[in-house]
Amino acid sequence: MKSLANSNRVPPAGVVRDSESAVDPLAQVLRETVAVSVEHLGPRLKAITLTGSAARAESTVLSVTGGWSFLGDCEFVLVFKPGESLVKADKLSEIQREIESRLLRTCIACRVGLSPVHPSYLARLGPQIYSFELKQCGRVVWGDPDILALIPDWSAGDIPREDAWRLVCNRIIEQLSVASTDPLSAQELTLQPDYQTVKLALDLATSFLLFCGEYAPSYQERSARLLKLAEKSHRIRVQPFPLGPFAELVQRLTCWKICPASGEAESFPSLQPTVWDYAGRLWKWELGQLTGESSELPGANPMHRWMQLQPRRERLQGWASLVRRCGWRKCFAESPRWWRLGRRASPRYWIYAAAGELFLWLPYLIGDGEHVFPNHSLQTWRDWLPVRPHEGSRISWRQLARDINSNYQQFLMGTIS
Repeated sequence: MKSLANSNRVPPAGVVRDSESAVDPLAQVLRETVAVSVEHLGPRLKAITLTGSAARAESTVLSVTGGWSFLGDCEFVLVFKPGESLVKADKLSEIQREIESRLLRTCIACRVGLSPVHPSYLARLGPQIYSFELKQCGRVVWGDPDILALIPDWSAGDIPREDAWRLVCNRIIEQLSVASTDPLSAQELTLQPDYQTVKLALDLATSFLLFCGEYAPSYQERSARLLKLAEKSHRIRVQPFPLGPFAELVQRLTCWKICPASGEAESFPSLQPTVWDYAGRLWKWELGQLTGESSELPGANPMHRWMQLQPRRERLQGWASLVRRCGWRKCFAESPRWWRLGRRASPRYWIYAAAGELFLWLPYLIGDGEHVFPNHSLQTWRDWLPVRPHEGSRISWRQLARDINSNYQQFLMGTIS
């Protein structure tokens, strides 16, 4: 990989390099989102806030023929007035579709995410990466300008390391989902940067920095801190991989994410396998840090050790949340198996365990090593999932990856249980 020493500087945050166009695509997204949301929900709303990379002016926006295309979502939090009922899922989807349709008519392709909450939700937010970044970087685009002050004043040092490990797990599941639906070979997969892989690499940096006490809420600041950490990596006794090459990759991908027209993405040799290797190593290393059990020891299984350390209350909360989402009929049919799983860990940990084990094999499965894969492991990992859509049938690794993603979407999205 070529050095970045002579590469172009990242442009000021939010600036898209297109001297012939004065259009600000993010400003248009904000206008349409506010207009449609207020039109449908105005009397019930207290505020609308922008969060995520768009709030930090770090969205990835491509200039395409005749318009603009956002890679990733623009995420908004709709804060309802106390006592007002939250908007139902079908109505929320209708509002999102209308916003996206209006944007398309202005030649902007952008997925919009809307999360309805009450002010009490903000006041109850605990120390997490999400809540810290919402507090530090969120933008109120309509309504009460002080709404984010309701979020408690947690510091970055208050964020538990498990939250950083969960971030890696979530991105791993996202990668499994992409790989399971992509018929291309490993060689073809590395010919150009894939946005999901870029996000994985940047969030690996986020997670690692939090474990090292160097976390920051923006991509650019994280990249700078990682480079400084790499310069003194010889002082770090235990690390998941050599930090120099990883820091250089993160710097380059940060440049590309913020300004994809900068030329930084002209070639990413072996990007996907390289990032997958980093992710697998970090997943195991962080488990070792959480449990105090090195993943390099013969016979060590830090994930199972981490399950043993999970408090009983968290296990019960996780299964209670799953029952509410799944319904009592499904609960009755699955109760013997769920009881066995529940004695050891929460649904989240079981889903993460299946995802982690399958992900470690992904480079072989995408390449030419599928024939040496132990198929009995697929059956074992499927039995770890709360819901097994293809129970009793022979399962492929691609199907297992889709089932893991389905369980994640159904039972873990929108909850910390």
